[in-house]
Amino acid sequence: MIMEDNKKSRVLEILKTKPIYPVLALCLIAIGVAAYASNKGLPAENEGVTPLTPTTEARTEVPTDEVRGDVTGMPDERKQTTAVPTTEAKTEPKTEPETKPTYFSLPLGTAIAFDYSHGELVYSKTMNDWRVHNGVDFSGKVGDSVKAIADGVVEAVFDDELWGTVVVIDHGGGVMAKYCGFGKGSTVKKGDKVKLNDTIGNLGTVPCEEALGPHIHLEIAVNGEIKDPLSVLGKDKSPVND
Repeated sequence: MIMEDNKKSRVLEILKTKPIYPVLALCLIAIGVAAYASNKGLPAENEGVTPLTPTTEARTEVPTDEVRGDVTGMPDERKQTTAVPTTEAKTEPKTEPETKPTYFSLPLGTAIAFDYSHGELVYSKTMNDWRVHNGVDFSGKVGDSVKAIADGVVEAVFDDELWGTVVVIDHGGGVMAKYCGFGKGSTVKKGDKVKLNDTIGNLGTVPCEEALGPHIHLEIAVNGEIKDPLSVLGKDKSPVND
């Protein structure tokens, strides 16, 4: 203990005589305190502290090629597609005749009230105007039977303010006939099959041609083009232009 006091006295004397060494003095004091603490059995600052040892876990490095490429032997579900069954359009068998009839008959006797105008304007007594007449008017009596000019299938039946009850028949081979002037409710129905000279309805009136008396107004188109009915029926001297 006396020796420690002597050391401190000497340090103080040095500081008094040589004030230019304060840093050195502080260092000496710190050494002395540490030595004293060591002799007294005090624990050092870090004594009893277990240093942390970093643990290194094993890493599995994935090669860049395997990340970018496909894994061999593994199915790629993204590429799997489920085939959707396709339903093919069904083609319904045609019921109408596919070839043009070789023989036609007249729908109602041989008396003609008004002929086909061949694109020329003709005067209408009923409508009091000039217009093209695209059909042939066959005269008769109300209630007379109107015949099919050939085999065919009924495409439409409807009532018209100007033309009365109308029946449209597909006679095959591009020949479509429109019969106008039936008594309402007396005709065949849409979808009916008819044969040559079958009755397709009873004669009525044609409102827009009433001045001509009871008659059937017959129009014929071949491949969509209006034709002279008598020429198509083969009942005139001019050849049929198909």
